[in-house]
Amino acid sequence: MDNSLLLPIDAIRDDLEASLESHQQFIVHAPPGAGKSTRLPLWLLGNPRFTNKKIILIQPRRLAAGNVASYLARQLGESVGQQVGLRTRYDRKISAQTRLEVMTEGLFIRCLQSDPELKNIACVLFDEFHERSIAIDLGLALSLETQSVFRSDNDPLYLFVMSATMAADSLHKLLDNACLLRSEGRCYPVEAIYHPVSSTPTDLSAAITRLLKEIVKLEQGSVLVFLPGAQEINRVLRLLDSAQLPSTVTVHALYGALSEQKQRLAIQPPDKGLRKIVLSTNVAETSVTIDGVTIVVDSGLAKVPLFDARRSMPVLTTQMISKASADQRQGRAGRTAPGKCYRLWSKDIHHSLFDYDKPEIQRSDLAPFLLELAQWGESDVQALSFLDYPAAKSLIYGSGLLEQLGAIDAGGLITTRGEKMARLGLHPRLAVICLEGEQQGCLSEACLLATLLTEPRLSGKNRESDVLIDFNLAVQSFDKKYVSAVSNKALQRILKLSQRLVRRIDSKHRFFLNDNAEEQLAVLMINAFPDRVAKQRGVSSDRYILANSHELILHQEDRLFGQPWMVVIDSGTASHAGRPGYIHQAMAVSRGNLSSLIAQQAEEHCSIAWSNDRSSFLATKRQQLGAIVLSDQAFKPTNEQLKKAVLSYVQETGLSCLNDQSYGEFAARLSWVNSHAGESFPDVSEDYLLATVNEWLEPYLSGVKTRSDLKAINVKQLLVSQLDWNTKQQLDKLAPEAIMLPVGQLCKVEYGRLDQPVIAARIQAFYGLQETPAINLGRSPLLIELLSPAQRPLQLTNDLPGFWCNTYHDVAKEMRGRYPRHFWPENPAEAKATNKTKKRMI
Repeated sequence: MDNSLLLPIDAIRDDLEASLESHQQFIVHAPPGAGKSTRLPLWLLGNPRFTNKKIILIQPRRLAAGNVASYLARQLGESVGQQVGLRTRYDRKISAQTRLEVMTEGLFIRCLQSDPELKNIACVLFDEFHERSIAIDLGLALSLETQSVFRSDNDPLYLFVMSATMAADSLHKLLDNACLLRSEGRCYPVEAIYHPVSSTPTDLSAAITRLLKEIVKLEQGSVLVFLPGAQEINRVLRLLDSAQLPSTVTVHALYGALSEQKQRLAIQPPDKGLRKIVLSTNVAETSVTIDGVTIVVDSGLAKVPLFDARRSMPVLTTQMISKASADQRQGRAGRTAPGKCYRLWSKDIHHSLFDYDKPEIQRSDLAPFLLELAQWGESDVQALSFLDYPAAKSLIYGSGLLEQLGAIDAGGLITTRGEKMARLGLHPRLAVICLEGEQQGCLSEACLLATLLTEPRLSGKNRESDVLIDFNLAVQSFDKKYVSAVSNKALQRILKLSQRLVRRIDSKHRFFLNDNAEEQLAVLMINAFPDRVAKQRGVSSDRYILANSHELILHQEDRLFGQPWMVVIDSGTASHAGRPGYIHQAMAVSRGNLSSLIAQQAEEHCSIAWSNDRSSFLATKRQQLGAIVLSDQAFKPTNEQLKKAVLSYVQETGLSCLNDQSYGEFAARLSWVNSHAGESFPDVSEDYLLATVNEWLEPYLSGVKTRSDLKAINVKQLLVSQLDWNTKQQLDKLAPEAIMLPVGQLCKVEYGRLDQPVIAARIQAFYGLQETPAINLGRSPLLIELLSPAQRPLQLTNDLPGFWCNTYHDVAKEMRGRYPRHFWPENPAEAKATNKTKKRMI
């Protein structure tokens, strides 16, 4: 190992060595370039306390894992597979000599599950922990439990958490016994240049192309450009192809779906006399170093996978990065010399960015995570130590899906089927495809399908969602003797991964692909994605309703267009205008393929609802698979079922669907008595009646089916009939419906029209009254509305004697001219009440 070149991390070596005596947990906070990934693991490898045991170094990305392993091996003058080994999904280079093993986080979870004690492992290092993948969070939580439960002071497990930009103080709260070691980075100054541009795809690509042409003219060194995804990278690549860049400049792409060869070509140093432009996703933000870069162009955007539990769909969202990510990207320009970082947003926007990215555990599909916990023997997330905990609704969805797939039971305990699923290290849905395929005699085809669903599309055809396009391409290219003869590297990798998956399930199974397995695959997809079965809205419709109740659109150019049934695997999000998202990946299925699922999960719903067209209640028996209606037919309801439907209808629509004539007056009358007479009569307000409709209305609903039947129910009469004789008598005494006027006629008392009860009649009908009429046994004067002979209001008063003495004379003076035939006495309090004209009074 060459120690001649000092790195910033070397400054903490003595502290680390001394702390190994007293600590088993370490937090190493060191910026990019400090040497934590390439120096610290070799220190531990050379420490006598770890001589006979293994060290695991976890890297969040396959490319980074391979690079780090290669670098560490070169430091020892060896090749990968000797003292330094490598394990990723695609590579396995380990031997009996291997003591330091570099692996990706998913494979580390598999190691933990197969050996919770981590026997013969002395130390685990979590590198680039600030990326906060759900697997690295889970790996740390399970390792902490291994450390405390399965290991002792005589056989300790040392844990190192290494981070560049993460808030180490927060991590220290989780690892409260950890030794915190900080190292300065070795980074040259980088000038941040704010260069705002439009973030629309076309404008962004054009702006970046123009900026790169200027940079190539004016600046030295290579350029690293951060773009949100492969689509944006390829758009800029096409523009640069026609930009006539100098021959000394080469352009490369760098993103996860590229072949390993192309990724390595992008990160290796340029040949002498050349410089490069690397168009990258955030794969180059950490872990991967590109030599010679002195200029960074940062779009400020990243594609972040989110999981919509409501739709049960993953969503890839383009959003602004955090300040921590922006700093990380900027630092890439200062690894070897002073540099510049062009930030394509404003300073104001920069100040509004979040400090850190949201951890994956709070934005991902938790079904795989919960299956790992169940395999570990834990159903309560809170029982383990996490830096952040997931949302309750995501946990509910995840556990519900696992139960639906048969991975856990109702109590959250893992089933035998769930144990088999967990051992595969796949998403539970894909594990179902493989295990069901084994049972149905199509294991090879099932494993190929599951592998295809984890890899980038092979065909690359726009607006073609059918997964069988790629499946059939793989089947046609397959040679059972010489898989390596396949020329398409991506397809060759998929076939090899499929074979490896088959061997994990059944080591004796011979990998062979049948080109006539579509019916079997359809059933597998239904079993794995039961909530994403979709039915076409109607013949020729481009809309599909999913079992989970969401609607999606299928492009009319898609080869699946017109298929009545399908299983949706992936889709876009709804537009801001509310237009449903488009189907991106799906497989056609038939109604016959659904028979088993329908038998297990379809539910029968009987509904009785009001039909405006028929003006009656319509009883329908509906079979549904989630939100999908499978059949719909009328049935004759029982009397009790019909009563229940009528009661619900009344509650929804209100008392107006019945005969509510005079009900309002009656309700106002009882309300007034309860408020002013100190009595406690029944509450007959509409709110109360609707809340208790079963109690007072149900006995009167026999045979009620139509609108006329409903209107035959008089609410007031029904309520009055439910009052006993004494209550009715008391009500009439305190709040009569009408009072007798001196003229000998009954005058209705209105309880709800004005603030107090009111009676209205012609003024002549009140002559001779020397006191204001009252109710409530004389305690509550009525409000009197005095009308003209033409029944128009003249005066409102609750003091009739006062009116006779004062205002009456002015009113009478005016009225005598208008109504000369009517009686307008000088002293109305002494006059005789009348409803006749003067001529008829004689």
